Parts: sequence; structure tokens; C-alpha cells
Amino acid sequence: MAKLHPVGETEDRELLKDPSMLKRLNDIAKFPDQDKACILYALDAMINNVKLKAIQ
Repeated sequence: MAKLHPVGETEDRELLKDPSMLKRLNDIAKFPDQDKACILYALDAMINNVKLKAIQ
């Protein structure tokens, strides 16, 4: 029987198979908490900006 996945989960799994994305995430994970928080804050802002442009 086929297993159902929530919308977007398959794409997320494929993304995490991308070696360059995994390297980036692993690098960020090793940074001090303050640096990690700043990078993720900036990344989240850029992601939101692109998503907003897509719906306009």
C-alpha cells in the first residue's frame, strides 16, 4: 500500500539529498548560537521576500 505524505514533504526530502544544501546546513549547524541565529534570521527574511514576490 502506498504511503501518503503531507504536501511538500517529498520536495523537502529531495532537498535534503542535495549535497550542496546539506553542506550549507551542516556548516551553519556548527556555528556559535548567535551567528546561527543571525544567519537563519537573514535567510528567513530572504525566503519570505521571494515568496511575497511570487504571489504579487
